[in-house]
Amino acid sequence: MKLSKVFKSAIILCVVLLTVFTMTSCQKQKISVENFPLTNDLTKKTYSVGEKISFNAEITNKSGSDVVIVSNGYMPCAYLHLQSDTTSHCEFSPHAEDNIDINQKLTKHFEYTPTEAGTYVLEIHYRIEIQGVTLEKNLDNIIIEVA
Repeated sequence: MKLSKVFKSAIILCVVLLTVFTMTSCQKQKISVENFPLTNDLTKKTYSVGEKISFNAEITNKSGSDVVIVSNGYMPCAYLHLQSDTTSHCEFSPHAEDNIDINQKLTKHFEYTPTEAGTYVLEIHYRIEIQGVTLEKNLDNIIIEVA
C-alpha cells in the first residue's frame, strides 16, 4: 500500500515537472528578424527642393514576450543621401538598452530637407542584440525623387 502511494506521488511529481518544463519551453522567446519587423510610414516618394521629408521608422516586438534590446541607442536608423553619393555611413555611439514589451514599438522620427534636386536613396535599418542574438534588418534603396 505504501509503495503504491510513493509510486503515485512520484508519477504526479513527474507529470507536474514535465508540464512545467513543456510550458516554459513553449513560452521561450522567438528571437528572429521575422519577430522584430521594421516598418516606416513614408507615403510620398516625390518632393521639391527644400520640402521636408518626414517619417517614422519602427521596430515592433512580435516575439511573444517582453525583451531587452541592446543597440547603439539610435535604432532604428535612417540615412538619406543622393544616389551618386557613395560615402560610407557609420554610427558611433554608446551602448544602450531598451525594454520592449510584447507588441510595443520602438519608434524614431526622422526629418530631412534636401537642398538640391536629384535622385535620393533612403536606407532604413537596425542592428540589435537580444539575449546574445544579433539581428539585422534593412529597408534599403527606397528611391525618392527631388525636383
